[in-house]
Amino acid sequence: MKLDKIVNFLDKILKIRAHGGNSGLKITGRTKIRKIGGAVDLSLYAINHANRTGCDFLFTHHDAWSSTDAELAEKKSEFLRQFKISSYVSHDPLDLHSELGTAVSLARSLSWHISDSFLDNLGVIAEVTNVSTLEELIPHISAILGNNPYVLPAGRKIERVGIIAGWGARPKWMSEARAKGATTFLSGEAIHFGKLYARESGMNLILSGHYATELPAVKVLLDCIGKEFSIETELIVDKTSADL
Repeated sequence: MKLDKIVNFLDKILKIRAHGGNSGLKITGRTKIRKIGGAVDLSLYAINHANRTGCDFLFTHHDAWSSTDAELAEKKSEFLRQFKISSYVSHDPLDLHSELGTAVSLARSLSWHISDSFLDNLGVIAEVTNVSTLEELIPHISAILGNNPYVLPAGRKIERVGIIAGWGARPKWMSEARAKGATTFLSGEAIHFGKLYARESGMNLILSGHYATELPAVKVLLDCIGKEFSIETELIVDKTSADL
């Protein structure tokens, strides 16, 4: 499969041009693509794994930004060029996608019905049925996402859950969910002020890890690519990132 066909497909479905120049094809490697890898982070593990397993194209949600990777950002780019692996990044376009988005994919992976969205699809409101307490809800989340979340209970009945994947438990964003009737907020991580807001506003807060909450969207996107081109794909599960 030709590189430009895959890039054009991703640019189109993710509406890359509408989100500025921070997403899209970052590094051009081999132009004939036989296998595509997908990962949350553009980590050293993901790059080396892609090389070992014959991936010609690596899709990641996170880039190796200088603000997050410091001097390692250029090192990672050098490895990709050395291995001739094309690198494609989609951060905001994937987060905000109405069908493939990180919050949308997370809710669907948990088999929850999405009833509303907020912040241009960065967040969704999910209706949770058959459970009413955190004690009933947490085992389900743990089983699907494969970890034990941090839980800050507020004693509220589980009805509507606000969801933003990744670093989504920020006071202003949680307030948007609360205004839409959410009594519980599910995200990946929070700093001090997100936890304080949950405590003071009376929202149950569940933090299941930045990596774990964004992985479902990468899997969904890889499935779309595989179906479109009948090409081999691999979801690269990075334990280095997952355990953080």
